[in-house]
Amino acid sequence: MEEFASELIGKPLLSRSGERIGYVKNIQTDKKLVRIRNLECCDEDEEEFILPVSAIAQLGKDAAIVKSLSAAGCKNCISAPFGIEVFSETGDKLGTLADFVRENFVITHYILSGGQKVPADRLVSAADSAIVDLSGTAVRRPPRAAKKRTARALPQTSKENGVDAAEQTAGTAATAAATESDYEVLIAEEANFEQTPAAQEVRFSRPSAHKMAGSALLTGKTLPAPLVDARGNVIAAAGATVTPDIIRRALAHNKLFALTLLCTEQYR
Repeated sequence: MEEFASELIGKPLLSRSGERIGYVKNIQTDKKLVRIRNLECCDEDEEEFILPVSAIAQLGKDAAIVKSLSAAGCKNCISAPFGIEVFSETGDKLGTLADFVRENFVITHYILSGGQKVPADRLVSAADSAIVDLSGTAVRRPPRAAKKRTARALPQTSKENGVDAAEQTAGTAATAAATESDYEVLIAEEANFEQTPAAQEVRFSRPSAHKMAGSALLTGKTLPAPLVDARGNVIAAAGATVTPDIIRRALAHNKLFALTLLCTEQYR
């Protein structure tokens, strides 16, 4: 059964003792849109905080169990760009980005507004819009760790230049171990990034930030169309300014993701 990134939005957050500590308001991915890194959350007083996915102990259908609220969010992340336009490598508009298919927190496919499913490894670039290569010839760049290992590989040696096979093997193993160690350090540095107010201000001041769902808060946005529940009853009218009360009502009707997309609409 496929899992979707949108299913995380609105999910309650519980401590290990069972105390409700808030809910997920939006998600953050890495810039290459291949992995979910952070959760943009709100507590019961609608105060925002960032939670790295590494702080999630268990992710269930109805709630997420949190290990610790003190974990710092990963750096170099963006709010999930729901609603950005997606183009083919030839410049044809394919639709807008409606959702992500995920395996745990790894993004495997993009779901477009017309229902088309595009493998994540077809992504060429993503900024204010996304470009995907559907020609079948796109080749992803090798991961950074693999590139490092190639660059650091020891030259071939033999008995003729005074290095025996055992010494060569030991040197190669040591180089590979150093590469793995460097890669782990990079991951640790990313996980220990401190989400400061200054960093938030920089992230939300980018020209493309308003096109990303959940950025710069939902509160204060103007709804371009009415938000309705499953039966068609109006939760919030068109033209209404989003308030914490509207967010709570949307959450109660399982329409927080729909509210997020509506708030994205006004910036297209």
